[in-house]
Amino acid sequence: MKASFDKFDITPNYPVHMAGYSRKSKSIGVLDPIEINTLVIEMEKTPFVICIFDSIIIEESFVNNIKDEVNKTLHIPNENIIIGCIHTHSAPAFFKLAFEETSVEQDLTNQVKINIIQSIIRAYNNLEDSNIIFEKSMIEGLYGNRNQKDGYADKSVNVLKFYDKHNSLIGAFVNISVHPTILNGSNLMLSADLLGFVRQKLQDQLDCPVLICNGTCGDVSTRFYRKLSGIEELEYTSSSIVNQMKDKITSEVLNLNNLRIASTSMVSIFDAEKDDFNNSELKRLNEKSSNVSEAEKSYLKLLASRLEIKKSLSPYVLHLTSTIIKTDELMIITLPGDVNSYFAKHIRESIPNIEIILIGYSNAYVSYMVESKNYGKYFETFNTRLSRGVSDEFIDKVIEKAASL
Repeated sequence: MKASFDKFDITPNYPVHMAGYSRKSKSIGVLDPIEINTLVIEMEKTPFVICIFDSIIIEESFVNNIKDEVNKTLHIPNENIIIGCIHTHSAPAFFKLAFEETSVEQDLTNQVKINIIQSIIRAYNNLEDSNIIFEKSMIEGLYGNRNQKDGYADKSVNVLKFYDKHNSLIGAFVNISVHPTILNGSNLMLSADLLGFVRQKLQDQLDCPVLICNGTCGDVSTRFYRKLSGIEELEYTSSSIVNQMKDKITSEVLNLNNLRIASTSMVSIFDAEKDDFNNSELKRLNEKSSNVSEAEKSYLKLLASRLEIKKSLSPYVLHLTSTIIKTDELMIITLPGDVNSYFAKHIRESIPNIEIILIGYSNAYVSYMVESKNYGKYFETFNTRLSRGVSDEFIDKVIEKAASL
């Protein structure tokens, strides 16, 4: 097996519009670097790519253009290329958010596309013999389900460490599931937020490049666990995560033979004008807002405005896609958006006896993926562009495909 890492700093050195929280002001500085991180692996003479950059979302057309260019240059099949983001809310506005009036920095987006292609090519050209150690730890007391403190959340941190023929670390792949939203809308410093701080601390500790990606964090954040705020909270939480990873880690060598790569997809058409939930809930919110406190009225108006925006922009045609990379004892599954924790549990219970790493925000962004049983209960539903049951249907397709490999 061969592997290689590449890191590309894409931090702009001038004020830019930021994505997240509907900010009106441009950035005023840099808290930590905005990066592209690439891992290329070659197993059984088959290369595949995992490239993650620091953005709030990613667009399918952007991804497909990159895949086509990489395929032309390196002859890596499009299916073998994963492009994703970490979902920081404090990076430049590379893309337009559906529910925000974000001013996109199109020149930056165009340059990042070029930089991602360059990063993938550099990593591919520097492949070296390597072996992998799989590590896992469970994080407690720092983040969890943001709707119910005792609700389910995937608190596993999955790590793939790559060693060269001299047994020296050449890089680490880290997968964690938590919203990187410690910095709020008042922050105007560019930052990869929590995942960026964890990444930097691990790089300092391991003395090697670290690629970090997000998992099923649709309903997971630090909301119920914060002790401080802003940069102080970032330092505390990231340090605590890294310390728990070190103290609780379990390691094993996995059997990575019998590589299989496949994908599955489906199309969702959502018309909020005709959606039963959207219409009935909009009526309920408008009626309820007349007899509540000003604070609650403001929140109800926010929810109602989301439903109105859905109607004004309908119909939505969304392409849900998943790439599955499977070996005998390890499987990587990509998912295209803010995926709720329930689906991580459902996938792992449906496909037992194999380590599964779930990468969210990858290859496309279709908004929140909310399970049917909780559809309509929490904020995630008001930010989704998928009707009830569509996410469940898609995840079941992913499970069926993965189990068949």
